Parts: sequence; C-alpha cells; structure tokens
Amino acid sequence: MAKAPIAMSKIKQILRQRSQGGSRKGISRSTGVSLRTVKKYIQAAEASGLDPEALLELEEGDLMDRLFPGSEVPDERLVLLEGLFPAMEKELTKVGVTRQLLWHRYKEAHPGGYNYSRFCDYFRRWRKSGDAVMHLDHVAGDKLFVDYAGKKLKVRLLSRGQEAELEVFVGILPASGYTYAEAVESQQKEDFIEATQNCLAYFGGVPQVIVPDNLKSAVTKADRYEPTLNQSFEEMANHYQMAVIPARSRRPRDKALVENAVRLVYQRIYARLPEGPYHSLDDVNAAIRDLLDAHNRATFQGGDDSRRDRFIARDKPKLGPLPDHRYSIKKYARVAVQVNSHVLLSVDRHYYSIPHRFIGKKVKLSWDKRVVEVYFERKRIAFHLRNTERFGYTSTLDHLPSNHQSFLERSPGYYLNKALKIGPEVVELFQEIFERRQHPEQGYKTCQGILSLQHTYGGERLRKAATRSLTYGCFSYKCVREILENGLDLKTDLPQPSQAENPIKDHENIRGKEYYH
Repeated sequence: MAKAPIAMSKIKQILRQRSQGGSRKGISRSTGVSLRTVKKYIQAAEASGLDPEALLELEEGDLMDRLFPGSEVPDERLVLLEGLFPAMEKELTKVGVTRQLLWHRYKEAHPGGYNYSRFCDYFRRWRKSGDAVMHLDHVAGDKLFVDYAGKKLKVRLLSRGQEAELEVFVGILPASGYTYAEAVESQQKEDFIEATQNCLAYFGGVPQVIVPDNLKSAVTKADRYEPTLNQSFEEMANHYQMAVIPARSRRPRDKALVENAVRLVYQRIYARLPEGPYHSLDDVNAAIRDLLDAHNRATFQGGDDSRRDRFIARDKPKLGPLPDHRYSIKKYARVAVQVNSHVLLSVDRHYYSIPHRFIGKKVKLSWDKRVVEVYFERKRIAFHLRNTERFGYTSTLDHLPSNHQSFLERSPGYYLNKALKIGPEVVELFQEIFERRQHPEQGYKTCQGILSLQHTYGGERLRKAATRSLTYGCFSYKCVREILENGLDLKTDLPQPSQAENPIKDHENIRGKEYYH
C-alpha cells in the first residue's frame, strides 16, 4: 500500500495536465505512463460527468470510485509497471539485456511487484498496444527490407591463410518472410549494391520499395523526413525501378522485421555453418545458400506451409520483372573537350567524340563496365559503348566538323590504295610505316605528307625515292623528302643496305640510333 500515493500522484498529474490542454502523447512522455493508460484515465474522467478541476479536489478513494465504479479500478501495481515499460523497451535494444535482467531490476526496486511470468505477460500486452507497436499489414511484393547482421561471420579461408571476419547481408520480403543472406567482404557500397542485386536475383523479381538501414552505402545523410541517398545506390534502385524509403533514424521498429530475420540467420546459418576451411568467399556463400534454402523451406511451427510456400503464393506473383542486365556502378570525372572534339577517359587511355560545339568546355564524364556517357549542364550530349583499346578513338561522324569527318573516314587501306596508283614501291613503304606505328592513325600524316611530294617531284621520282628509303631502312616523310631534295633518287648506283648513305646531313644535334641503344 505504500506505493499507492505514487500511483495516485501520477493519476492527478494526468488529470491536471489534461485540464491545462495537454495532449495524450505529451502527458505520456512527461509522466512516464504508457499512452494506453493515459487514454484510459482521460476517458474515465470524461465519462465521470465532472470537470478535471472538480475531480482533482476529491480524496483518493472518492476519486477512484468516481473514475472506476465497482471492480473497474485498475491495479495500481500495473499502472506503476506500465510507466516503466518505455524505458525497459529502450534497454532491450542494448547488447546482453534480457527481459529476465529487467525483471530482476524491477523486483529489486519494487519487492511487492509481479512475478516473472506475470511481468512478461503484461510486457507482451503493452508492446501489442497502440502506443508500443503499430501493426502493419504488409502488402505482397511491396517492400524489401535489407540490412547487415550486427555480428560478423568468422570462417577460415585458405586464400587468406587465417580466420576471416565477413559481413553478412540480409534481405527479407515481409509478407511471406522469405529471406536472403550472403557473406561479403565489407559494407562498402560496391559490396552492398552487389549483394542487393544478388538478393533480387534470388527472389527472381523486383519489389516496389526497398527499405535499407541508414548505413553510408545507402544513405549519405540520415534524416527523419528527407534522407540523402547515396548516388550509386539511388541509381541502382532506379535501374530496377524501385523506390527507396530508408528506415527512420533512431526508430528500431522500422526495421524490426529484418532484425528478426538477422536473429534467425544467427540461429539457422551462423550456428550451423562449418568453420571451414573454405577455398574462397564463393565457397562460403555456397554453404550459406544450402542452409538458407533449408531455412526458407522449413515448415512453420504449428503450420503446414513454409516461407517459400508463402513466397510463391503471395510475393512472387506481385514482383516486377528483373531488368535485362544488372546495374554497374558508375564513376565520374570532370574533363575538358579537346580541340579534336574528343575527351579522354584516362583509366583506359581511350578517346570518345563529343559534338564539336563543346570544344574547350568542361564536361562530366560518366562510365561503367558497359557504356560511357558525357553530360554538359546536366544534359547528356554523347553516348558510346565502352572501348578499352589504349590510345584508340571511338567517334561519331556527326560530332565532328566536316574537315574532321573526312579525315576520320580514312584508314590504312585508303592510303595503300593511293600508293598503289603511284607504284608498288610506295605501297611497300606505306606498309612498313603502318607496321612500325603503335596505332595506324599515327601513320596517316606521314603517308599524307609523302603523297603530297608527288605534286612537286612527280610519281616516277617518288617511286625511286621510296625504293632508296626502303634500302636505307628509313620510313618517314622527312627521309623521303631529303632524298628528293638532294637528288639521291636520280642516282643509278643503288647502295646495298650495309653501304647505304645517310640522306640526312650530319649535325652535332643529331645523335643517331646508337645513342638510344
């Protein structure tokens, strides 16, 4: 009975704050009494026929008789206990805290309190009440909840020669409880996005919404109303046509389903997975997949169906189709458009064409494993399939000025056909030029320059100059020009390669090939 004044003081606090215009939730927070109990006393006060001020003037016994006639008076021990439940629920989120521990603390502070079984019964009822847990009717195929297990998976990997600690990704479809789990190296966005795609592939379809926890791989800035999503994760969701609704920060109930799935993963996978050794991460996930399938096929206790049965009947028909290809994480760079209407993707040393009106502008380069895109002021101005050929060019004719277009249409065959009209000696010279260049385009200007010498010296002299150039082992425009300028092509005594004279005049700044050996 010593506790009665405490409980009564709280009742009066409820009535007093209500008389001052306090809201039910506000009164619950300030008094520490559960919202359900606050509602019960307010409803009783309104049904009594007296205004709050008149009720507050009554003595304890009269007040309780007025509020709860006959046997309807609530147990004051229960009122006290329910006032403790909100704090207890927060304590339960801490590692190692159990209901039994909370009950021991409660009994130490209140020796006349309930026994453990009654304590647990009231706690379950309180959590099911409207102020503790909002009941959600999950729509089939609507949401996918994803998170990482709090505890790492320890296995022995031969590839590392020691015990490895792996992160475990978990996803669940709430309508059926169908679950996915996968071990990954880290929680970085690359691993997270890859695991998410593997999860969707396992389900064989796409839900309307994905609900991640507020980890950095998915949410760069947590906010209760408008969280900022990681760009790559958001792009992945758009690729699969999913909306993203992150779990609210500091709201553990938003992810209760996936946390329950994590608990089952601990029991059904962690506890049963052999320590190894495993050759690779793929081997670990193959073992996890066997245990995961067994978990999803296990019949519910007291039922005659499994998570997989419910998935096939409920979720599977409602899931959207998977896209034709998987999402690939994009990378970005700011680059300048070169004077030849191309930009350089430095990672591949490959050039891509851009509309020539953007020459000199700064553009945003975006690429993944498949494609390269270019944006200017948020508008896409170029799209190419990715080409990893070093020092190569991927060009679209419409992007280039007219004079560049005619140059781009050329090829080694173009120049060899031109040479054939002059003579086979020139063809042989051009072939040597192209064979000695790292890329054919590097020989285009050399060949063009040699062809231009025909206008000055004629085709016959150019053929002889080409022959002498081949004898000298000199395959450049400058060499052919020097032969013609010095009249060496007019000499009838063609030297042997070992006796070939150098058509280029000696000079102290010309080091010769021996210098580079």
